[in-house]
Amino acid sequence: VYEMSELTPEEIYQRRVYAAYEDAADLISYHQPVDYITLRKWPSSMCQELKIGTVISFQDFIEKMITRGYDRKFLSDIDIGRSIFNEGMLIFSIKDSQGRVVGFAARDMAHSKASKKMKFINTSSKCPIYNKSRILYGLHIAKLTKMPVYIFEGYPDWVTAYKHGLKNVVAIGGTALTREHVEILKSMGIKDCILALDGDDAGQGKIETLLDDYFGGDEGMRVRI
Repeated sequence: VYEMSELTPEEIYQRRVYAAYEDAADLISYHQPVDYITLRKWPSSMCQELKIGTVISFQDFIEKMITRGYDRKFLSDIDIGRSIFNEGMLIFSIKDSQGRVVGFAARDMAHSKASKKMKFINTSSKCPIYNKSRILYGLHIAKLTKMPVYIFEGYPDWVTAYKHGLKNVVAIGGTALTREHVEILKSMGIKDCILALDGDDAGQGKIETLLDDYFGGDEGMRVRI
């Protein structure tokens, strides 16, 4: 354990960012959009465990964050803002491989095919601890399970799988599967994967591209679809 005096200003700032994201995840988990998660057949207790939830309003959320010791400028600087933390959004806490909250993804619960607004909004690169090309949702859980590891496209599919007891699952969100994702899996000793991406023509084409570009020629990696 390091004393704060032994840390650099950058390390102290980063620790504060991690703390703010943990507090934000804690706050959203207190408010469950009951109608929506019931429609999804997700138990409220599971959503609380995974730090999935919503907010009463952006103003209410920000005031609660301020009472926890953060000022508005700091929260804005680290991308804790209205676009994600707003009423009507189902918010997913995104954790890194160590189980630390490093970002959020918000789904517009009123979104329909006719809607012109984005269905999902992710934490941006403005946040100093979030890099979506290096994040696999659920990896902190999947790394503790047996192979193979399923790779899903989207957080809701991951949550539904988790509800049914599947913990050897990760999901990509807000980006395509990247070479960095693949290297992270390899570095953790995960060398048996099943790609379970979208079943439409675009999804199938994406799988073929991934197999050729990222897994081709790697005899130590077993990949199935």
